[in-house]
Amino acid sequence: MQEKSVITRTIEAAGGVYAPGHLGELTQIVDFVLVDTVIEETGSREKRLRLLPSRVVVYFVLALALFEDCSYRGVRGRLTAGLEGLPLVRPAVSSLSRARRRIGAAPLRRLFEILAGPVAHLGQAGSFYRGLRTVAVDGTASRPAPARTPPASTGRPAHPGGVRVRAAAVGPAGRPPTGALPTSS
Repeated sequence: MQEKSVITRTIEAAGGVYAPGHLGELTQIVDFVLVDTVIEETGSREKRLRLLPSRVVVYFVLALALFEDCSYRGVRGRLTAGLEGLPLVRPAVSSLSRARRRIGAAPLRRLFEILAGPVAHLGQAGSFYRGLRTVAVDGTASRPAPARTPPASTGRPAHPGGVRVRAAAVGPAGRPPTGALPTSS
């Protein structure tokens, strides 16, 4: 007699039409109760139950920012990747676009206002020095590629040697809280 292994997994999700779009890491950071509260607060709740409820659209727009190199369908696929085997509605790209327009920017702006802020807490090692938050600054500079053909009016290259493009970024510094870093075994 052959032995068989059976692996099962349980996925807890909202029921019915709300099921697609709330799974994975996004809901660990942005709780769907918070999303629902923000939708109510900003008046972005749908007037009738739709196949793409406002809550799902908010998660979809957040995922668009995370997967900026993916198409609408690709992002939708990533949001529902853990639901393979379930009968899911596959909305058209135009439906996703209209739903995005329908909720507008207000709920996302409000979510940002609530969630944005420093990650480090007061007293966290390496995050403060003499009472001030420490930051890291990084930058780069490069020259743009020279024009292939000189402009007809001057006969000279468009960017004579002195033009440089500079970019800088500032971010919080310090160690992550204990337990946030993976440990090697």
